Amino acid sequence: MEKTKLKMLKIMDILRETDEEHPITAGQICGKLQAEGISAERKSVSSDIRLLMEYGFDIIMCADKKKGCYMASRQFEDWEIKILIDAVLQAKCLTRNVSKTLVDKLLATTCKESRKALKQTTYISSHAKTRNKTTQIAIDVFLRALIKGHKVSFQYTYIGPDLKSHLRKDGCLYTVSPYSLVWGNDFYYLICNTDGHEGLTWYRLDRMRNFVLTDIPSRPACETAGPDPNYAISEYVKNSIHHYGGKKIHLQLRTCESMIDHLLDQFGDNIIIKKEENKKSPSSKGEFCFLATVEASESDGLYYWLFQFGENIEIISPASVRAEYKRRLENILKKY
Repeated sequence: MEKTKLKMLKIMDILRETDEEHPITAGQICGKLQAEGISAERKSVSSDIRLLMEYGFDIIMCADKKKGCYMASRQFEDWEIKILIDAVLQAKCLTRNVSKTLVDKLLATTCKESRKALKQTTYISSHAKTRNKTTQIAIDVFLRALIKGHKVSFQYTYIGPDLKSHLRKDGCLYTVSPYSLVWGNDFYYLICNTDGHEGLTWYRLDRMRNFVLTDIPSRPACETAGPDPNYAISEYVKNSIHHYGGKKIHLQLRTCESMIDHLLDQFGDNIIIKKEENKKSPSSKGEFCFLATVEASESDGLYYWLFQFGENIEIISPASVRAEYKRRLENILKKY
């Protein structure tokens, strides 16, 4: 009985290495089984394959029966695996070893030929990676906290002038009610409510230390984020994580056509673009001029983003943002 079970498992492993372009016959499966010390006959292998098909595995028999059969569907398509692998490799919050382990697990879900192609188009050593496992540990702790509905405490750090990590507030514990984990700007963030404060706040997972999953029930999100917490958290992430917080404004910019892609990358497709006839673009390239209106958060992060494009963007309104941008530019010039 045990040998029969082992044989069936081995047949499944062999079939997972097949696809439409690389089918396999019952005789070839017998050869592979015998190479591993498992006796098998073609008739019994064919019977096992039929049993797997009856159970629900998507195994297809080729029109030309001499070619055998193949596994038609998988947990992931090859293009899906490629995207997942690239996401894993580009995640700076994962160590190189953890990234490699995850990639190997993803590759194991496809066939031999697909694995070969995916490896040829992926360069594991080409991305900057962290050396510590803080983020990975934190994700595990907070997922368990979210499942149990409990608070978590931790210490929070900052990087000092000595380029070393130091504990904030002399190492005091932050106790929070966790609501969501968000990946943005190459980091993972916890969206939560901090004990003793109202509303939402965020913390970077890689800056946390000494996590403790408490037995204290979390404060419900509807108490801290409002009657529709999912929407409130989504808006908070959009305006706080990606744009560094600040009050919402309707920002109008005069720009050139080549800048539209950058605006879409930063603000998404919730943007109004209007062409200005007989207007010169802010730059000296002679491109057509456009007025773009976006919803943004006025903050240091917004000004930093605007500075990088120099003459290619002109702030039209609000007037207060235009004046503040000018003041910051003048302060920069004073340093030179």
